[in-house]
Amino acid sequence: MSRSSLILKLMYKLRGNEWGQCISIAGGCLVLFVLYNVFMRDVDELFLALGRSKFRSRFRLKERDAEYYKEKGLEVILEHGREFITQRLGQAKPINDGKQTPIRNHPFFVAQHATGTCCRRCLEKWHGIKKGVELSEGQIDYIISVIKRWLTEQDVGL
Repeated sequence: MSRSSLILKLMYKLRGNEWGQCISIAGGCLVLFVLYNVFMRDVDELFLALGRSKFRSRFRLKERDAEYYKEKGLEVILEHGREFITQRLGQAKPINDGKQTPIRNHPFFVAQHATGTCCRRCLEKWHGIKKGVELSEGQIDYIISVIKRWLTEQDVGL
């Protein structure tokens, strides 16, 4: 069994379980005293899945967003993004969850929708980051790294 398959199987088993509980995996028992980001999705596998999604794969930076990206640079956009993630998604139960991320007007927003990091429901579905729990710094770093990869893969003429 590949590492990615094992991680996805563990993520599936984790739903509804608390950290520290014993869960059965392949006839054995695994006590979950591990870091959250061990169970987040493999990024290469994630991007293959996103590419197969009709909705997620249609996102591209429009000319205005591409110009902003070129003008401000990747690091500034990611700084803005860290603030957006912390303020809009960081809480266990964000206000207006599912509606808090605009679909345009900033390259980071477009990237969030393209990568399934736009709301807590999508974070759980696409990345295995459980709803109802405040995001850890490791999870925020992971989200930023996913968005960074998507942004660097965009053809903006840099």
